Formats: sequence, C-alpha cells, structure tokens
Amino acid sequence: MARIIVKNLPANITEDRFREVFGSKGSITDARLMYTAAGKFRKFGFVGYGRAEDAEQAIEYFNKSFVDSSRLQVELARAFGDQSIPRPWSRHSAGSSANKQSTAGSTQSEDDSSDDEQASEKTKRKKKKAKVTKKKAKGGKEESHSPELLDESTKKKKTKKKSKEEKEKSS
Repeated sequence: MARIIVKNLPANITEDRFREVFGSKGSITDARLMYTAAGKFRKFGFVGYGRAEDAEQAIEYFNKSFVDSSRLQVELARAFGDQSIPRPWSRHSAGSSANKQSTAGSTQSEDDSSDDEQASEKTKRKKKKAKVTKKKAKGGKEESHSPELLDESTKKKKTKKKSKEEKEKSS
C-alpha cells in the first residue's frame, strides 16, 4: 500500500470527485481531503493506493497537471514526524512559528489583556504629554489638551492664569 499527497486542489472539489479523478490510475483504498478545525478546506488531500506501482503512476500522471484551474503538486506522502520533511510554514501546523505566535496570544487571560490595555493607554498619555512639553520649550503655541493628560500643577497654573486675565478685564 502507498499513499500520495495532493497539494493545491481547487477550493470547490468534493471527496467524490477527488476519488473519481485519482481512481483513474489504480485501485484506491482511501481518499481524504483536509480541513481546519473550523471546517475550512486546506486545499490538499491524501490518496491511498493498493499497490505502490499505482501510486507511482498517479504521481507521474497528475504532478504538475491541472484540475479545474489549479495546478496540482503530487508526491509520495511521508510518515508524520519524518526528519526529511521540511519545517511546516502553515499557521495551522503545530510545528510552525506562525502557529506558535497565533496561539501564544490566545492563551492570555482576560486580566492580563486588560492590564496591557491600561499600560498602553498610560504610555500614550505620557508620550502626548512629552510632545506638548517639547513644543512649549520651543516657544510654540500651546495646544488644547484633554483634562486627564494634565497633571495637578499644570491645572493650577492654568486656573491662576485665567483668574489673573479675568481680573485685568474687569478692572
């Protein structure tokens, strides 16, 4: 018994059609299309043949051929964990770096994410305040600020300045 892997299948292929196409080169023992956990088709599948010769014929015939408008890649399937298999790149594959990144963020608890949001807001406020201070030092015009960005001393200075201006206007 020999198995082949068929890559780059068209998105609309059904398992019946998959069996029909690859059954033309020998007796099929099994055929399986691969899907994600969410049910999305991953555009590859496996075909098992009763004889190794049938699998070799299928590889020769179907490799670099077209089904609908998709150019297929067909090769012998290797055992899971085989060292000659290149490192996985798909975000769905457990050994890939993309999978590690996408699953690392989802394991955070809600408390951690809310702490991160608060920290990022605090950082944004500090950066904005530093920008305003630099502009004032250069003699630029003061921009309007949101009240939460101003510290207590700045608020006191503004209220004193306003009260002085009002006294001068009324006198």
